[in-house]
Amino acid sequence: PEDVISFGFLPTVFRASNHGRVVAFVDELDKASPKVDAFFLTALQEAEVVVRGLKEPIKATARNLTLFFTKNNEREIGEALMRRCRRVYLKFPDPELEMKILAQAGIPRAVAEVLTQAAAKLRAKQDDLI
Repeated sequence: PEDVISFGFLPTVFRASNHGRVVAFVDELDKASPKVDAFFLTALQEAEVVVRGLKEPIKATARNLTLFFTKNNEREIGEALMRRCRRVYLKFPDPELEMKILAQAGIPRAVAEVLTQAAAKLRAKQDDLI
C-alpha cells in the first residue's frame, strides 16, 4: 500500500507536480550509471514513473514540472535523452561575481579571497588537462 512505500526522488517530484509548480535538479548525471539515462528517458517520454508495489504508475503534470540536469563530461549522456533536453553551457563566474556571491552568503572577505583564488587554481589545472 502507498502509505508504507518510501518514494525516491523522481516519484516524489512527479507527485508534487500534480499539486503545483516543481523545479528539480539532478546534479552530475554523467557520474551515474548509463542505465540512469534510460530511466529518465522513459519517465520524461511517458510523464510517469513506475514504482514497485503500486498498481498504477505515478504520473506527472508535465506543464508543472521542470527538471534540470547538470553534467561535467565524465561520460556521454544517451543521445535519445539529450534530444529531449534544452542544452545550456555555462562558464564559471568571474572572481568579482564569486566574491559578491560569497559576501551575500556572509563569508568574510579574507576567506572569500582565499576560496576564489583556490578555485581559480583548480580550474587552471583542469584546463591544462583538457
